[in-house]
Amino acid sequence: MAALARSAVSTPLIRSTVSRDDATMCARPTMMAKAAPSAKFALRGHFLKGHASVSASRTASVVAERTALRISCGESRVGKLAVPLPKGVDFKISGKDVTIKGKLGEMKYTLPSVIEIEEQEGQLRIVKTDGELKKTKALHGLARALVNNMVVGVSEGFTKQLDLVGVGYRAAMQGKNIQLSLGFSHPVIMTPPEGITVKVEGNTKVFISGYDKCEVGNFAAIIRALRPPEPYKGKGVKYHDETILRKEGKSGK
Repeated sequence: MAALARSAVSTPLIRSTVSRDDATMCARPTMMAKAAPSAKFALRGHFLKGHASVSASRTASVVAERTALRISCGESRVGKLAVPLPKGVDFKISGKDVTIKGKLGEMKYTLPSVIEIEEQEGQLRIVKTDGELKKTKALHGLARALVNNMVVGVSEGFTKQLDLVGVGYRAAMQGKNIQLSLGFSHPVIMTPPEGITVKVEGNTKVFISGYDKCEVGNFAAIIRALRPPEPYKGKGVKYHDETILRKEGKSGK
């Protein structure tokens, strides 16, 4: 009896470790068989595979639409305009080299490889050889603008007017050169490039003329850069049609 009592005291109490989920699985094996993990993963994989194929097809269609939009380029609004040839202007083309000669001078320009020029009924037409590229559209408008500037330049010319604003600011001609007094310790003498003529009126108005629009604008910009207009009193060299944004100076208390 003593041995039995000792073994009963030393032997621990064994409890059941079966969880509620395990009990449910034992009680209803058919229900858990329907929702087996392998079946779940198989259905999920099949769904994801089908979803991926649908997404891939949609993405391919969107990319195809975007590619089509990128390829198709409309006509340049500037490039499609004709360039009129006035009387007294001669036009000559040799390969890609265009030569235009008028009463004021002669200018040459080399067309891009994707641009051609044609003469139709006293007008010049700029034609694209490859109209599917966006760069071709840009070059189309650029070539037309440059050819038009050449025609207008050799027939009528271009003029830029500069105004000198400030006490003691004045300009004077020394032969072909122009002498500018712009508040420095010494006068500034500028020599115009070939094909550019300078005229001074009233000591404060400078007229720069020539048949090359680029050279006329460049020389005018060089003179303006000597003394750019300041925003408080507007002193400096400015274009005649330039608007200077004025600032309010410090006010005394």
